[in-house]
Amino acid sequence: MEIDKTRLKKMLREISKEDPEFFDELHEDRFLKNPFPLSKVAGNLEVDPTAEISPLAHIEFIHGWKRGGLPISPDEKIVIGANSSIDAFAWLRSYGDGIVLGNDCTLHQYSMIAGPVKLGNGVRIGPHTVILASEHVFTTRDVPIFKQGVTSKGINIGSDVYIGSNVTILDGVTVGEGSILAAGTVVTKDVPPYTIMGGVPSKPIKKREF
Repeated sequence: MEIDKTRLKKMLREISKEDPEFFDELHEDRFLKNPFPLSKVAGNLEVDPTAEISPLAHIEFIHGWKRGGLPISPDEKIVIGANSSIDAFAWLRSYGDGIVLGNDCTLHQYSMIAGPVKLGNGVRIGPHTVILASEHVFTTRDVPIFKQGVTSKGINIGSDVYIGSNVTILDGVTVGEGSILAAGTVVTKDVPPYTIMGGVPSKPIKKREF
């Protein structure tokens, strides 16, 4: 029997919206526990044996891509640390220096990490969050933007960072250790350690108490 994958994906998305706990209730089907028999497979994908990756997550490498001075190295990696989890419909898109998730990190449903991005340990990323380490060039009006290329500085996120849902983190940003990004925040500049940020663009709300 041939399965209509497009229709199936649509149904699963609708189920997820109507019942966010659906995949939790089907824990055994939700994750592939250590789905990779080797520590390094699928090119440069490295997954710790204790990590959990949903079979509905998407992991993508962009090899050989070069536009606007942004070379994509064939040596790029995606590294997923110990006890980290990638939820259903989450997206990892590697280019440049790749993506590194430390230990005990969680990427929830419909969130995306793209570009050269490094996470410390214990980072929590809420649903529908976008961490995008690249920008389109638009220096001239004589050439369509999509033909002007892409630049990338990379994004660094420290350990023990909590990122709420629907957060956007733009290229070149460093998020300091122990910080909190409120839901809906758009981060365009560096975040000091142990700072609670919110707003569009993000502004300090207060420091975390010790």
